Amino acid sequence: MSNVWSWIVFCFPVQLGNIKMKVLIFGLGSIGSRHIRNIRELMPLVDLHVFDPKAATSRDAVDRGATIYDDWKTLIEWNPDADAAIIASPTEAHLDQAMALRDAGIPFYIEKPIGTLDQIAQFSRLNVERCAVGYQYRFHPVYREAAQIIRDNLSVRFAANDDLLDRYGPDCLSYIAAHPIDTALWLLGPAVDVDMETDGRRVRGTIQHESMAISEHSYQIHIGPRASIVVVSGIKWSLDPCNEMYLNALSAWLAWVGDAERDERTATLADGLAALEVMSEVRRI
Repeated sequence: MSNVWSWIVFCFPVQLGNIKMKVLIFGLGSIGSRHIRNIRELMPLVDLHVFDPKAATSRDAVDRGATIYDDWKTLIEWNPDADAAIIASPTEAHLDQAMALRDAGIPFYIEKPIGTLDQIAQFSRLNVERCAVGYQYRFHPVYREAAQIIRDNLSVRFAANDDLLDRYGPDCLSYIAAHPIDTALWLLGPAVDVDMETDGRRVRGTIQHESMAISEHSYQIHIGPRASIVVVSGIKWSLDPCNEMYLNALSAWLAWVGDAERDERTATLADGLAALEVMSEVRRI
């Protein structure tokens, strides 16, 4: 595909309108459905094949031209010529699907967190070309201004709250802390010491980074409405979620799959593993 992509000017979102790819989607929950909407906006000619265990309820995707499968292994087996795949299934299913896609030679975009804490060793051995992780907050418009300011400082605070307890139960690490932990590692460098704890409703503590910077983290999943901020040198930025960050993250990955250079904001599988390793060091109290 490199000859197809050689003319693309790398901007966001990348203009993909005349390019046709076959893309597999694992999962039709809220994030999988968002990816379908966004990939159709970026690439109207996309050939979509979707795994959804509740295939009978997937009428919107069917009516708009996607082929639905109720078994993910069949999805891979019947589409060996797929150009790319997006794993947006429940976290515990990620590893098996990622390994199957690796064996099929299909690059993939895997949602956060990449897996469960007991799967760290298996993910550390998973070597896949052009694999990206869905840490879309790296593409948040705030970081156009804030990224270098944060990198130039030695103290950064990330905070968030959301009313997710009833929806997901007491496991706030996966749902509220994963994004800012990844962002801190991306902006401030690898972790050398993690001093964080969680009771399943709150996460609090600090990460000391290789750059000598300290990032402070405070998250709650039992208090709404949704709010997320980053604070440095007295400047506070609000990180309200926006579709622009999802669209741009997906656009950058699709360009990378098509042989463009990887945008430095695109999280790799190694980045996803680093965030998971930090989460494994958070004390449960």
